[in-house]
Amino acid sequence: SDYKIKITSTSNTSVFDESQNFTINSPYTFYLNDGFEDNSSVTWVTRDLYSWQITDSKAYTGNKSAFSKISGSQTSFIKTKLTTPGNGSVQLAYYINIQCSDSNTNMLLLVHVEGNNSSTSTELFRYSTPSSGGWINYKSTVNLNAISTPPTFYYYNSISSGSGECEIY
Repeated sequence: SDYKIKITSTSNTSVFDESQNFTINSPYTFYLNDGFEDNSSVTWVTRDLYSWQITDSKAYTGNKSAFSKISGSQTSFIKTKLTTPGNGSVQLAYYINIQCSDSNTNMLLLVHVEGNNSSTSTELFRYSTPSSGGWINYKSTVNLNAISTPPTFYYYNSISSGSGECEIY
């Protein structure tokens, strides 16, 4: 918070002007899977009988990941509210591994963000395809000026087609 811009005449250095103090903010990136690590300050909330759980298996980094397994018309979500800067943008990075029991079954995964006490959300990511598994990196950028902070991030999952089961990590 102690930066200034000073403009000085090249022909007469006694002629200058300078700005008021300002702050340079570094880029803000949040990795959703980091919220599952031991001793994390991020609290995740789940809903429904077929809810997400935190597991020691198949983690992308660290010791833990989130896991959900569903079939038929089951749905579930996991959400967390994050402390972010009050303006600017935040980059959301997530690592996904989806495995369905057969090639005819597709999982629908939506990642949403909504502002504090908001009734509307913005879709950041949609995935609906059969998958044989494997970790994939995805990133979304959230304009914090367009929502009231702190924002809440959601993973929603359901079966979009087929009659098999799908697992998501």
